Amino acid sequence: MIHITIPSCPMVKKNGAKTSLFMKDKKSGQLRQRPSPVHYYTDAYKQWAKEAIKACADYKNKNTDIEYPSTDRFNLKCIFYINVNRVVDLSALYEGVQDVLAGNAGVWKESVPARLYQIIEDDSIRFIGSHDGSRVVLDYVNPRTEVYLEEFKL
Repeated sequence: MIHITIPSCPMVKKNGAKTSLFMKDKKSGQLRQRPSPVHYYTDAYKQWAKEAIKACADYKNKNTDIEYPSTDRFNLKCIFYINVNRVVDLSALYEGVQDVLAGNAGVWKESVPARLYQIIEDDSIRFIGSHDGSRVVLDYVNPRTEVYLEEFKL
């Protein structure tokens, strides 16, 4: 079993994120379509993702007996400890965790290669079979995300 603790309140990747389909041409100053869309995430998500990347990298450095990225199939159990009593979209919280575990955090791309923090091969159903046991808990003092990757059983 893999257990990773990500400090700080979990953030949703989608809320407030912006996608840019156009860019300003440097020569003419006119707008033109980008070859591929660029996503701009909120500062809160970026900060959380950086903490998650550090936690995954620390785990990999301390647990060198496991081959990364893992190609096993897992049950991803996440316990999200939040410090604000609000409505939370659990599936959106999963998205950020799964992206970090799969090396697709969306931040620090140019300076931190995914191989330094990637835990699982991909976040598809081939590698994450379920989310059994996950929940959101209120904790005003110590917000965090406890991530457990357990062997997947039918």
